[in-house]
Amino acid sequence: MSLPNRTSQGATARWFAQTARDIQEDYERIYVAARNDPQYAGHEAESAWKSLLERWLPPHYEVGVRKYILPDVSTVEPSESNCFETDIVIFNPTYPKPLREKAEVLSGGILAAFFVRLTIDADGIRDASKRAALLKKASTVRLNTLRLHLQGPFSVGLLAHSHSWKAEASAPFENVQRNLGRFNREFAGLPREVLDFTCIADLALWSTTFALRLPGMFNFPLIGLPFELQNGFVEVGISADTDTEVPPVARLVLQLIYRISYVDPTLRHWALGLLAALPVGLHRNVDWRYWALHDALPEGVIKEVQRRGFDNIGGGQNDWASIFA
Repeated sequence: MSLPNRTSQGATARWFAQTARDIQEDYERIYVAARNDPQYAGHEAESAWKSLLERWLPPHYEVGVRKYILPDVSTVEPSESNCFETDIVIFNPTYPKPLREKAEVLSGGILAAFFVRLTIDADGIRDASKRAALLKKASTVRLNTLRLHLQGPFSVGLLAHSHSWKAEASAPFENVQRNLGRFNREFAGLPREVLDFTCIADLALWSTTFALRLPGMFNFPLIGLPFELQNGFVEVGISADTDTEVPPVARLVLQLIYRISYVDPTLRHWALGLLAALPVGLHRNVDWRYWALHDALPEGVIKEVQRRGFDNIGGGQNDWASIFA
């Protein structure tokens, strides 16, 4: 008996669409269950996201809740120390289990941290953007690579079940986009201090893309650049894919797996496969922010890039590519 031909792109697209629906339906089921369980009163949103991540991340990734991330360097006033209190963390699999049980965790022991809200508004976006910037500012980049100086040693995100812009003609997508750009400029002093993910389960997922542009590159603008950017610059874009069949929660899980695969080579092969299958929609109103080269990166990293060039082979899954998603 011959097996059906399942190698076509159409079969892959159908598999991906079904997987995305499974993730979204899992989230909705888990969220309803958490809301109805007295054990999680006041923490139903947090419980739902934790359960979802535990189900869909690879099995060796443990998820912790209500952890205080110890800063590597003192960068904030004592009154702002609550910025290091996070609702959800994803542990690095190498972080010892006894240390995961402690309320305080080392920043080197996590791969991602999330702030969770039931319903998000402009104040919630402001709070998450400020916390992300302070948390990343207090975390040391110990390996002097281009990627780590652009993305930072771990990802920081905001997760919400819904939003407050429910009135007719209130434009929730545009409100979120505008506030993300506004507070990015207010709080992020470096590219790596930008909020990485903002997922609103019934609206969209916003994520960041980082790129280094140098004179002589094929896509370096030849005209129209401000003087301070003419020797090279870093650009960071905050955008949301729309007009695709991939719901926000599913897109978060899949893009988070891809982001973690920069650190975990065992994920790399199938993470690139996921990325290839992920339908790309329209990037609506991408918010671009630009840093002059020497304002964004240490001199040693700039010289190393100029010496070795970019390595974009293998989907750019290394620390010296020109673009990081």
